[in-house]
Amino acid sequence: MAEAITRSALYRTIQRQPSDWQALLAQDSAALDTVAARLAGARRVLLAGIGTSHHAAQLGAFLLRAAGREAWAVASPDLAVYPFGLGPNDAVIVISHRGTKRYSVQAVERAKAAGAWCLGITGQGSPLAGPGQVLFTVPQEQSSTHTASYTGALIVLAQLAARLGAAELGPALPALPDQAREVLRQEGALRAWTQALPRATRLVYTGGGLNGWTALEGALKAKEAAYVTAEGMALETLLHGPLVGLEPGDQLILVNPAGPFQDRAAEIASAVRGIGLGLYWIGLPPRGAEDAPGLPLPETPELLSPLLAVLPLQLLAAYLAEARGTNPDSFRLDVETYARAIKPIQL
Repeated sequence: MAEAITRSALYRTIQRQPSDWQALLAQDSAALDTVAARLAGARRVLLAGIGTSHHAAQLGAFLLRAAGREAWAVASPDLAVYPFGLGPNDAVIVISHRGTKRYSVQAVERAKAAGAWCLGITGQGSPLAGPGQVLFTVPQEQSSTHTASYTGALIVLAQLAARLGAAELGPALPALPDQAREVLRQEGALRAWTQALPRATRLVYTGGGLNGWTALEGALKAKEAAYVTAEGMALETLLHGPLVGLEPGDQLILVNPAGPFQDRAAEIASAVRGIGLGLYWIGLPPRGAEDAPGLPLPETPELLSPLLAVLPLQLLAAYLAEARGTNPDSFRLDVETYARAIKPIQL
C-alpha cells in the first residue's frame, strides 16, 4: 500500500486485529468462566457504552439474548442520569475503550449504587475503576478512530455468550482470526473502488437486523477518519423515510451477510439502483444486483458476522481519509478551529 495510508495508526491497527483476536481467544478462560457464572445468575443484563462502544453494547445484547439471557443495551449517559430500576439481582456491563470517559465512569457508579454487579470491558492498561470485575481486551489504540477495541469487546462478549449457552458460537470462534486475514487480503480492490469515488459523494451505510449496528459503526468511522457526509442505519429505517432523501450519485454501502434480511436487502438494492445511487455490498451480492461491486465475507454464524463485516468498513474509512488528505488519527484536533472548540469539553 502507499506510504500515505500505511503510516496512519488507524491502518496499522486495523491490520493487527486478526492477531488481537487470536490472543483473546487463547487467553486463560478462568476469568471468563467466573463472569459467565455471575451473568447466569442475573435477573437481566444491561450493557452500556458511548459511540462505538454503544454499538458494541447493542451487538453484545444480541449475543447474550441468543444465550437465553434477558439483555438490553443502553447509552452510558442515559444509564448515568435516568432511572432504570436497577437492583441487586441485575448485572451491568460497561464497555469503554480507555475507561476514562465521564459517563462511562458514572454508569459504573450508578450500577454500584443500585447494588447491581458490574463488569467492565475495556482496553489493556485502562484505569476503569469500580466494576466488580474487569475484562481487558487489546492494547490501547494510538488512533482516535477506534477499531481494535471495538472488535476486541465483541470477541469477549461472544466468548461469554458461548459459555452461557449460545452453542453455535463456540465452534465458530476459533476460525475468526484466519477469516479476518482472508477479508483483509481483499483490501486492494476496496482501496481502488474508494479512490474512484467522487469527492462530493454522500455515503449511506445500511444492514439488516444486528448488522444495522454494523452500518452505524461504518458510517461513524468514515466521519471520524475522513470528515465525510455519511449516515448509517438499519434496512427498515432506510425504507421508512431516509431513502427518499437520497439523490442520484449518492453511494449505498449494503452490509449483507447470510441471514433473515437478505430478501429485504434485495428489494432495497433494486430500489437504489432504480433511483440512480451507487451500490457496494459487503457479504453476499444482493439478489438481482450480482453485477454490483462488493467484497465477499467468509461463512460464519450471523451472530458473529459483524466482526467480519466491520473490517472492510474500517478499511474504507482509512482509504477515504487517504483520498481526502485527512488525518484519521487526530479527532481533527490538528485543526486549530476544531481543537479550540473541542478541547474544553470533558468527554
